[in-house]
Amino acid sequence: MQGLKDKKTIVLILYSVIVFIIFTVGLKYIINISNTSKELIANDSNSYYGMNIDNTYNTMEDKTLDKRLSFDYNIVLNSNFNIIIMLFFAFTVTSNFILLSILNRLEFKERMEILNNINNIEDEDEVLSIDPIMSKVYKDLKDKFDSHIEDYKRLNSYLSHEQKNAIAILRTSLELSGNEELLNTLNKVANNVEDVLAISDTKNNEDMYEVDIALICAQVCDHYSKVYANLSFDFDEDENMSIYGKEKWIYRGVSNLLDNAIKYGEGKDICVNVKNQKGSVIVSVRDNGIGMNKQSMKKIFYDRYRINELNKDGYGIGLSLVKHVCNLCNGFIWVESEEGKGSTFYLVFKEYKE
Repeated sequence: MQGLKDKKTIVLILYSVIVFIIFTVGLKYIINISNTSKELIANDSNSYYGMNIDNTYNTMEDKTLDKRLSFDYNIVLNSNFNIIIMLFFAFTVTSNFILLSILNRLEFKERMEILNNINNIEDEDEVLSIDPIMSKVYKDLKDKFDSHIEDYKRLNSYLSHEQKNAIAILRTSLELSGNEELLNTLNKVANNVEDVLAISDTKNNEDMYEVDIALICAQVCDHYSKVYANLSFDFDEDENMSIYGKEKWIYRGVSNLLDNAIKYGEGKDICVNVKNQKGSVIVSVRDNGIGMNKQSMKKIFYDRYRINELNKDGYGIGLSLVKHVCNLCNGFIWVESEEGKGSTFYLVFKEYKE
């Protein structure tokens, strides 16, 4: 902010100098008009008498004429002076608006520079070089943010270990008891926990590694084919299907796409395809279900949005999670759909090469 203060000071100094110059020029103009008017009065008086004017008045007529000429002179002078004052006032008002606009732009530009500097800070010592006030604000916000991060880490650790271990124990007990209904419910709870962990995950290149998407999609399709017979999977064995990311991200992303395809596919064929096209690994999930209109296509990646609210379980974070997974892996997602004919979702990632 010190740089902003310096810039404002410079602008105010320049503004003061300009106003002073204009005022001086205007005043000099008035003086010149005054001198010119006096000369004209003197000339008019000389012309009237046909001789030079002395400082001594000879007759009452001379005095009356001189007063009349002085009165006319004052009228001319006041008229010109009023014009100058009005012009100066108009200039002052206009220049103040211009000055205010310039200062606002300077302030906005300075704040944007500070914001960019804060966003690009790699070392906390760099904050001190930006601005003392912004440094304090940055540190206060960072302390609050760090406290929330610690809470998040504790929650993540609790879900990752305690809850997943408890679910694993329950799953073993239910498998032994043969209670398929409760086992399915437990599996849904486990999947929801995995979704929460995935959607709350953040990008960290140190934790990412080479992932074979085709292999992960095959595992997901193998799992879902046990509950949905009309599911097919296809990929090109000769192509490189590796990307840079995490296996659990891709697994949960493709799983959520298949969940949606099954929910809205009306029991029709679903096809999962993986291909490498010009250095991009593309995963497509196509169904032949109800499809969607263009308005729905603009909203489906929002949290908790569903095309049809009836008899659809889950928390509505499926497609927003898939989009988040794509962002984590430096990819993107888009959809093609037509009402009554089905939908096709595409996940596109950059091919990983060593």
